[in-house]
Amino acid sequence: MKIKSLTYKNYLREWEFDEVQFDNLTLLVGISGVGKTQILKSIIELKKIAFGEQSNGIEWEINFESSSDINFKWIGKFEVIEKINDSNFIFSDEDEEKKREKPKILFEKLYKNDILIIDRNAEITLFKGNKMPKFDASESIIKILKEEDEIKPAYEAFQKVIFRDHTTNETSLRIRRPDFVEKAKEKIKNLADLRNSNFDTFDKFLLVKSIDSELYDEIKERFIDVFNQVEDLSIEPNTEDYPFAVTTVRIKEHGVNKWIDQEKISSGMMRTLRHICEMFLWSDGTLILIDEFENSLGLNCINVLSNDLLSENRRLQFIATSHHPYVIDKIPHTCWKIVTRYAGKIHVYGTEKFELEKSSHENFVKLANLPQYREGIGYKS
Repeated sequence: MKIKSLTYKNYLREWEFDEVQFDNLTLLVGISGVGKTQILKSIIELKKIAFGEQSNGIEWEINFESSSDINFKWIGKFEVIEKINDSNFIFSDEDEEKKREKPKILFEKLYKNDILIIDRNAEITLFKGNKMPKFDASESIIKILKEEDEIKPAYEAFQKVIFRDHTTNETSLRIRRPDFVEKAKEKIKNLADLRNSNFDTFDKFLLVKSIDSELYDEIKERFIDVFNQVEDLSIEPNTEDYPFAVTTVRIKEHGVNKWIDQEKISSGMMRTLRHICEMFLWSDGTLILIDEFENSLGLNCINVLSNDLLSENRRLQFIATSHHPYVIDKIPHTCWKIVTRYAGKIHVYGTEKFELEKSSHENFVKLANLPQYREGIGYKS
């Protein structure tokens, strides 16, 4: 999936943002609390809705492109069900029933290449102009009709939205069958198969070693570029040092004879390896959301990874947040989106209207002095 633009409202929580436009790499910048993370969460919320979950009091319009170059526009709105005050832990039968009530979709539209193919309201659903049976009002039409040829590419696009949570423990071992590689290779015949598979990132890294050794070596080189103290990197199915089969990463540092096992590798190094693997091993059309770029990757890898993000010629999209000056300084200003908030209204500015220079450092100084950035919360556009 490649998101082109998004408009979002949350009536229950009383916050919203106007249309935000996204590029292949978009860095949402601004002080803490302005709403950068809320923009990422709104994308995750739409993924859940596309998969059949409900969201209380949400309205949206999203324009996106599927991996098969189909342009979609999806518009919809859920009703608002007011929350119950449960501070006293006493509910009537009516309150309990209300708690179980699911918000219903008030309207929903889906355009495919600018042609309206779904037009739905509380009373009727039209699919390409034809009246459809009455569907579950709490589920999105993308979920309900996901097997239809017209709808399937939209559903599959949301399957390629990945949220990278930097709090995940990347050093934990992954238990696998001893014959994991052999079994996987029965289905995975080439690099395209591997990229399109649903394997975990580190499983893909393990498998690419035997499928495309040159790409495996390139991933290793990128990692060593970031961590110059590392001499070598390996990933192996280990059945010797544990009572069960595990996939384990190891590194060897310059001047150190013994390899360092995964459990002793820093979480920052492991997160960096995961992100490098994602850039090379996730399928075309994957959207990766990264909250707080600096915490997820570590400052020492920004230079190398930002270059990879910008030069990546496969169709991946990255949307990241940051308020750290080092990160912002390393990403070209053309990729910045300045986020501000006044009460519940989030506003996002592109940098086109500001006179920025070629020097990234001068640009950051100018950014830091813009009222949109400096005031952040409470700024009125």
